[in-house]
Amino acid sequence: WLRYWLEAERLEKIEVRWIRSSDVTYGSASLKAVLTTILGANSKFAEQISNVSLARANFTGQPSDVWREAVSCQLRKRMWDLLPSEFVDRLDLRQ
Repeated sequence: WLRYWLEAERLEKIEVRWIRSSDVTYGSASLKAVLTTILGANSKFAEQISNVSLARANFTGQPSDVWREAVSCQLRKRMWDLLPSEFVDRLDLRQ
């Protein structure tokens, strides 16, 4: 499905907003900046955006990369190899 999004964007069928995980999880200020960029500073949601704060989304209480320990090196490499390089670059992903 990632390749379909990239292709649709290239063909200008849709506008895709690429959001890096770190941009919305780094802190409330970063989250507000992303929302303001997407919705606009003068949107009807401006007041709600100004009051937004991060929720704790990682209910396990573990570091966000802990899943890597549960996946074999071979599977992680296979998953990585399947990602389009353009997607990796846009979202600033790392192995």
